[in-house]
Amino acid sequence: MPALKKADGAPADGERMDRPLGTASDVIRYSDSLKAEDDDASSGVVSVVHTTHADGTNSWMVVVPGTTDWGLGNTNPQDLLSNLQAVAGAPNDMESAVVTAMRRAGIGPDDPVGLYGHSQGAIVAANIAADPAVNERYNVTTLLTAGGPTAGADLPDNVNALHIENNADAVPGLDGAPTPRTPTRTVVTVDTTGSGAPGYPHGGGVYADAVEGMRGDPTIDAWTERLGALTGTDEQGATTSAFVFDVTRSTTGASSRADLTML
Repeated sequence: MPALKKADGAPADGERMDRPLGTASDVIRYSDSLKAEDDDASSGVVSVVHTTHADGTNSWMVVVPGTTDWGLGNTNPQDLLSNLQAVAGAPNDMESAVVTAMRRAGIGPDDPVGLYGHSQGAIVAANIAADPAVNERYNVTTLLTAGGPTAGADLPDNVNALHIENNADAVPGLDGAPTPRTPTRTVVTVDTTGSGAPGYPHGGGVYADAVEGMRGDPTIDAWTERLGALTGTDEQGATTSAFVFDVTRSTTGASSRADLTML
């Protein structure tokens, strides 16, 4: 099982954030910033964002960036091995690491929890949101994915999901099936083909730009309101902080595991 060691000097209540993650675009850009600020290729990164509301209740947003290592089974679990395992629905170190980070950050059993992932992170987040054992332990209410093949995740009705897919991006279709559309599962399709958008169509920044200011559809607007309630957007007295974990796979011994260090 993954283990967590608190880094020297890391704040016990997380690092205060200047503003809440109020929109899908905000969450995607925050995830990209985690990758941009992590200059250690031997490890991955996960963030658990904590909102304390004015009434003293707590809610959380778990942010899982995508692949950073295209190797197989090295020390960075955000790699091709985790991609293959996650798409197949097999146990993998990233899912174990994320659930361990949720526990170590202090998420309570009744606290509302949202999950976001891009690319590999989308598969990981969707699989966790669909896991009956996770749903027995945590109150998962919200899911956001971008650029990930998430059709295989059988999400329960208590999870309100927004999946963003780019027709110019081949990755969302890698599982060979369309993402289900249900009353609690919305798929937003964008197409940056010929748009001149900088960067590869799979990039998080491309997705963030494509959905910037997204509003007007009642289903999407309702999902955005749920996100805002989760993150304390426009709420007087709410505060937001982030627990950022460095994730490393131990490759010694009979089986691998992911070790987490809070940055």
